[in-house]
Amino acid sequence: MKHFFGVLIAFCLVPIFPPSTVLAMAGPAAGPTITRLLVNGVPSDRGHVGAKLTIEGQGFGATIGFSTATLNGIPLAGAGVKPILWSDTKIVALIPDTASSGPVVVTVKGIASNQENFYVDVVLIRVLPKSALAGKSVTIEGNGLGTSGGTVTFNGQKAQWTGWSDASLTAVVPPAATAGPIVVTVTGQNSNGIPFTTIPWISRLSPRSGPPGTVVTITGYSFGHQQGNSKVTFSGVTAEVSSWSNKSIRVSAPGGAGTGDVVVTVNGVHSRGKLFTYTVALAY
Repeated sequence: MKHFFGVLIAFCLVPIFPPSTVLAMAGPAAGPTITRLLVNGVPSDRGHVGAKLTIEGQGFGATIGFSTATLNGIPLAGAGVKPILWSDTKIVALIPDTASSGPVVVTVKGIASNQENFYVDVVLIRVLPKSALAGKSVTIEGNGLGTSGGTVTFNGQKAQWTGWSDASLTAVVPPAATAGPIVVTVTGQNSNGIPFTTIPWISRLSPRSGPPGTVVTITGYSFGHQQGNSKVTFSGVTAEVSSWSNKSIRVSAPGGAGTGDVVVTVNGVHSRGKLFTYTVALAY
């Protein structure tokens, strides 16, 4: 009898917990974990659109099912996007052209993994047109531009932009722009540079007439800061240059040229002509 009551007392002393408490004591359910990222097989936290992004870790599941892998909220796998590979420890997917820099996250059975930051390189493909006057708009096409905007420079001169999408943007050639690369900067990341030539513009000649040898000041913009291979012609005859800046050039009207257009040529791009009239020098 004493033995019976001893067992009964011991049983009564065993604590009884509600089911929720028991689950809490068991700890949270294990979720997916990302250990590292690779781009085209090389460990890296940055890459360009179209590259293969490998996500290594554990707890991804043997098949994709209803799981997802995202980059800054954009599906890399799942939600209608088919991955190249999905296994319990590795996911391989292509970086889509809608991708932008942000966290990589794998979600399995509603449980999200840790976040690994990834940076999408901005790649410029082309600019249309390849040359334009200051103040005109051009379209810049590329990948990884994002949708939040950034900075556009024409050979270092900041430009205003009027439209921005992940694949293209529209920018206005700045007044002080000179021939050189266009660069787009998104979230601190610089793109490659693509060549662009500003079309030189002559606004005024001073004086507008004179005999051969007259010193003429050509005022305008987009001449370039140095002469380099650029030149000035009077009716097709090359003039001697005494000074050259982006907005002003001083030349001597060459002999052998007749009344006609003065043209500034920068990197093979010609300005519109401005009329200069040759006069006969008076003898005293």
